[in-house]
Amino acid sequence: MAFNQADRDFPKPQQIASIKNIEDAWNDSNDSKGTGSARGVDGETAYKFTGRLQTNFQEIRQQLVEGTYKFNKLRAFPVEKKPGKHRIICIPTIRDRLVQRLILRSLTWDSKRGKERDRLQTQTKISYGVRKGKEQSVHGAIKAAIKYRNQYGWVIKTDISQFFDQIPRKKLKKLVSARLGTSSLVPLINKAIDCELETPKDDDLQDIINTNGIKPKVGLRQGMPLSPLLSNLILNKFDRKAERKGLKLIRYADDIIAFASNETEAEEIFAFIDAELRKIELGVPALGEGEKSEIVPPNKPVIFLGVSIYKKKNGQYDRKIPDATFEKAKDKVRDHKDLFWNLKKGYSYADVVRRLKDIPEGYSSAFGDCTNLSSLLDLLKKESIEVKEYLISSIFGEELYAGLSDEEKEFLGF
Repeated sequence: MAFNQADRDFPKPQQIASIKNIEDAWNDSNDSKGTGSARGVDGETAYKFTGRLQTNFQEIRQQLVEGTYKFNKLRAFPVEKKPGKHRIICIPTIRDRLVQRLILRSLTWDSKRGKERDRLQTQTKISYGVRKGKEQSVHGAIKAAIKYRNQYGWVIKTDISQFFDQIPRKKLKKLVSARLGTSSLVPLINKAIDCELETPKDDDLQDIINTNGIKPKVGLRQGMPLSPLLSNLILNKFDRKAERKGLKLIRYADDIIAFASNETEAEEIFAFIDAELRKIELGVPALGEGEKSEIVPPNKPVIFLGVSIYKKKNGQYDRKIPDATFEKAKDKVRDHKDLFWNLKKGYSYADVVRRLKDIPEGYSSAFGDCTNLSSLLDLLKKESIEVKEYLISSIFGEELYAGLSDEEKEFLGF
């Protein structure tokens, strides 16, 4: 995957490949903070990469400037969404993640002026999830959705079918070239678009990959740092058409929610979404109550980005945590009740205590604006105490646990 003859028409990426830019991209990453522990196909860890950091920076810079940098294949990692259903995360190597972040930084950040920029021209009012800042985050998208629903009660909710895995690479590359011209970034971005999964040795993992519809030479691999921005580029024409049409529509990656004054208008908006996405070789599921594509009347709650937008007694809409999330959160805590499950995961009792503290904090961060957050936190606190009581009692006996003082219980994490 080195530069071919056609790539030689492009200048060498000397400016982007300065050591200062590489250092900035590294310092802005989870890998530099020790939280990006996922290994790529080469098995290199962030800890090992850090051990020869400046040497690695120099090697990457030289390969970029000489046009010999090669992206490795991606490691497939299955994440279970629900029993029997998985999503495949495609993990690049540490150095490939760094190079993609370097490219991403050049496309989205003006280091001289210290502010955001939009070299691929993907930013629109309806698109969320790629730009920095709370207003473009999940919280920002939900806030906008509540505002619209307080004005237009009818909701159109859908998502793009197998979005990342269906993105047409040829169209995407043409858009990159149209936006960047003869920029030195173009050959590198094209190489990233063409990244493929390493063939797994595990037949079960290969079956999961096949079930997810991941095919060579089609789609953009989910898990690469560049993928969210490039996915926004392929949808930019759709976004701008929706804006010109004056639709009250919000898109967060492949999740779409729109608002209408009545059912007929809602059906027309869905037809528009379906037709426009088909023009770029994408699509949405067919309409159906309880399905991924549905039209929701004003009196019925709708779940968007994991939050239920519901109508309160005063007629206004607000957000709350869905009942299903309560059950998942409770199960996540209760899993730690099983001693052998903990041992299989490599958790000590101290790890369990820490995790039982971290789980509620994670939900607080995700659902901080929800009206029923306190109810969830109370439930998790109760479940956590029961887990710790059960573990101590099962290991040391109920009589010993009953004899613990308040200070001893506090020391054990109660």
